[in-house]
Amino acid sequence: MADPFFASVVLLAVNDNAADGTTTFVDQSTSAKTITTNGGAVYDDAQAPTGMTTSCLLDGSGDSLSLASSADFGYGTGDFTIEWFPKYNVATGNKVHIEQRALDNDVRPLIFSDGTNILYFVSGAARITGAQPANFQHMAICRSGTTTKMFKAGTQLGSDYSDSNNYPSSILKIGASKDAGADFNGWIGNVRITKGVARYTADFTPPSLPFPITAVDPPVAAFSGTPLSGTAPLTVTFTDASTNTPTSWLWEKNDGSGWVNFDGTPTAQNPSEDFAVGTWSVRLTATNAAGSDAETKTDYITADAPPPPPADEPTGQRPSGGKPAYSGYETRKKTKEEIRREREDYGIIPRAAEIIEAVAERQAADYRQDEQQRLEELTRELELERLEFQSRYLERLNERRAALIIQETARLIQLKLKQEEEELMLLMMAAVI
Repeated sequence: MADPFFASVVLLAVNDNAADGTTTFVDQSTSAKTITTNGGAVYDDAQAPTGMTTSCLLDGSGDSLSLASSADFGYGTGDFTIEWFPKYNVATGNKVHIEQRALDNDVRPLIFSDGTNILYFVSGAARITGAQPANFQHMAICRSGTTTKMFKAGTQLGSDYSDSNNYPSSILKIGASKDAGADFNGWIGNVRITKGVARYTADFTPPSLPFPITAVDPPVAAFSGTPLSGTAPLTVTFTDASTNTPTSWLWEKNDGSGWVNFDGTPTAQNPSEDFAVGTWSVRLTATNAAGSDAETKTDYITADAPPPPPADEPTGQRPSGGKPAYSGYETRKKTKEEIRREREDYGIIPRAAEIIEAVAERQAADYRQDEQQRLEELTRELELERLEFQSRYLERLNERRAALIIQETARLIQLKLKQEEEELMLLMMAAVI
């Protein structure tokens, strides 16, 4: 997460999850102030706010963290926010959380608890009072305009303080007063002071930890390109789609032989690049103040070899005129007779290997198509002949049947006539007798 107000943070302490037992405390704000360790103040992993692994352990007997006087701690009449996460080991009695006073009645903040309440104390008097926190509850003092409020776990404590004070430069102590006594006994984590910004003016959800240490998040690299394929040299235009506001870019490409920067403008946000023949991977690395991120798209660009150029016109001529011989690029398919004539007239003209191969492939395709057409025509012809034969056969069969019927009829008639003739002879013989 990023903090849009990070440039206004003047102190960010006990926020780095340093190892248990560490006694050196670091200010992670941009001003990186020196923090002095007093007594036995130490990082402790026994207790820590949610999201943290360690906090600052103070034993209530001389342990504290202190910083030298600075104009950064003089808030003037402007807005400011003081935040921290306390947990008591001993909750009774006066316990100083944050001290900025040099004198008792200073117009500087003092924040302490008295065993029951936590108080915001300015110019010798408590200005805001509310129930003291426990178990690393988020605490915040926030002035907006001329109104100062105190919040615990995101909820306002006590009443508004009408605050028109002009806060001067001051020292700052964590866990101890300017005087002896009232030292904090327990753990304090994640102290952040923001000058010139009122982070909270009404109830809110407490922030997660650790506090951000940048004004922006690291970028998330993303990009697209167009076109993704074509004939080499292929010009591709790339568009950066990275989020979180990168401030610099690096474009690289790889055809399998290793990553190299774009030849054109490898640090442009939206470059164009020419790609030679091959399959190319592309990588974008996007960077801002918070870090870098890279996106790689494998085998993203395909640049094909260009087609071979047309062959020159052949030099062979017809004996009778100037028409060139067959070029191999005519779209009309030549008949066998035309090919035979050309061969007789001119002979075979040598061709470059690729042209011969292209012509051969084209003629083979035409031949296959012709053979398919011839097969279809032959099939149709055979079918017609079969039908004609069947028709002739039926006609002859019918003729044969008719002739047989006529012959049989003639035989029966002859047999009938012969029978009648014999009967007549018998009658005539009977009459003579």
